[in-house]
Amino acid sequence: GERRAEVLESPDGCVAVLWHGRMAAAAPVFSGVDAAILVSASGDGELARLFLERLGYETLRGSTGKVEASALIHLRETLRSGRAIAITPDGPRGPRHRVNRGAAFLARATGTRILPIGFAASRALRLRSWDRFTIPAPFARVHVTFAEPLLVEEEGPRALVSAGRTIAERLMAAETRAHEALGVEVDW
Repeated sequence: GERRAEVLESPDGCVAVLWHGRMAAAAPVFSGVDAAILVSASGDGELARLFLERLGYETLRGSTGKVEASALIHLRETLRSGRAIAITPDGPRGPRHRVNRGAAFLARATGTRILPIGFAASRALRLRSWDRFTIPAPFARVHVTFAEPLLVEEEGPRALVSAGRTIAERLMAAETRAHEALGVEVDW
């Protein structure tokens, strides 16, 4: 849609955010987009990295919860080169649907827009993991909803907390709209 072209494929780069449990459903969204997906440096992140790289994605190891100076520099360079970075703001270990400040911090540090993306599958396997990891069933329909982008311009920690709340609200609203579009009940 329009937001995909305007924001996700923008030469200005963007910080795409999606819930950790939606990584498998999200794979087709980033097809053909110059994006890198941030995955945790933990053991869980290694599994995610292998899975995503098998699908043809570039991954960056690190954590937005504890952004190290060297990682931040690399992430900034990636965004400034016009690429998108996908982040799961409730990862790598939750709590589920609780946004950490990393995406807002990174977006503010680079002047980049945040694009919340919601997903729903008509049929899916949902793991019993903390994030209820969703694996769309073969031939299931997956609906993607792009929320209104967000720019974090205010300084100070309060601005990051406020941005986190807005990200969470827009992600939940996008997920709700995606489920409604498929005519299925919200799965959380």
